[in-house]
Amino acid sequence: MKCAASKHRYLSVPKRSTWVTRVASIGMVLGIWLGCSWDGYAYKFAAFGDVRGKGTNSPAYPIVSVPVMQAFARAVQADGVDFVVVNGDLITGQVAWSDTNMTLTEMLGIWTNTMTEFTSRGIAVYSMRGNHELYWMTNGPDPAQAWTETVGQYLPQNGPQGEQGFTYGFTHSNTLFLCVDEYGGTTSHWWKPYPKVNTVWLEQQLKTNTQKHVFVFGHEPCFQMVMSCLSAETNSRTAFWNCMSTNGVRLYFCGHDHFYGRAQASISNSPPMQQMVVGGCTFDLMSWPGYYPEQGRNGVSIQTEAYFGLEESQCFYRLLSTSTNVVATGLTPQGYLLWTNGGAAEDLVVVRKLDFQFPDWTVCLRRPAPTNGLPIKIANLQPTYGYVLMEVNGAQVHGCYKTSHDMQNWEATDQFSYEVP
Repeated sequence: MKCAASKHRYLSVPKRSTWVTRVASIGMVLGIWLGCSWDGYAYKFAAFGDVRGKGTNSPAYPIVSVPVMQAFARAVQADGVDFVVVNGDLITGQVAWSDTNMTLTEMLGIWTNTMTEFTSRGIAVYSMRGNHELYWMTNGPDPAQAWTETVGQYLPQNGPQGEQGFTYGFTHSNTLFLCVDEYGGTTSHWWKPYPKVNTVWLEQQLKTNTQKHVFVFGHEPCFQMVMSCLSAETNSRTAFWNCMSTNGVRLYFCGHDHFYGRAQASISNSPPMQQMVVGGCTFDLMSWPGYYPEQGRNGVSIQTEAYFGLEESQCFYRLLSTSTNVVATGLTPQGYLLWTNGGAAEDLVVVRKLDFQFPDWTVCLRRPAPTNGLPIKIANLQPTYGYVLMEVNGAQVHGCYKTSHDMQNWEATDQFSYEVP
């Protein structure tokens, strides 16, 4: 990968760093110089994803989880990171439960404005698309055009043909970072997002890499935990995973599922590497049943190293009476249980009042409505927000998952490390 100089002014340059930022007209930086590092100095970066809002279910912030991003910006600044990488699902998109009168361009404008929380602190932002950036109801520019005009033009343009500003790579210190678009770049089909990585381009970057470390970022996991992901197309997923694992990649960062999960996996005895799901920063947090549907199938061997989300293990029981009205029963200082008897489609809905920064309500979990008098199993209402903090120092890599319930007090959990020969 060739070094390229930037014609744009510096925004904020960390000590001993040589990267140059490109500045958008609104003053937001979405890309760093693609450049050459010579001394392999120690540095930090953060990774997180799925920062979208919940549409009409989070009316104060329907498009982007703005208060979460504000809290993350303060936290990673205190950590001393050089930049952050955001693994897609930046916005809600034009879905039935969102404001479909707003164009994708307008939604991505909210995202770019929110990212000034980071760039104003001298922290550059890398990003990529998730499936929600493709949800389009023909109102306004199509997904590819909207992305290019608002985000993609400010990202490195060194990806494969048709994916410039969608798929790209950059170096920082002694590390190669590769961010892949899994939806076909400019050929995206909005009616059927098709997750597939350009493995020809990826393999070229990996085989010509001269950096000590290499990290790959995409939106969807290679191994399903909750939502359908890259494993839906088994052959292309396996080609992607084996391309990484046989060419020195140790970590694949992704999102899509709204929690944190780190696992070690291999396919057909390929060199083991780790999948790290970093989607714990949305209002719409999820729980995970604790197993991988593909374990033992398609040559897959996978083992969980850590998980943080809505904990199924932290459950309690509550009785509800049948009622034609909404029943509100206080459960904790932060949460309430609401149940509506709505006929065949009736749901048990768990909501939590987010009272630390704004007066809003968010649905955390849905369960089938109970038969009158039976106990209801409900996950703990207190969510765990978090981001991955990585530090690279020479041949050593240290990582942890920084978690918080109130987004003010942060704890380093799941600490791990490895060394590259």
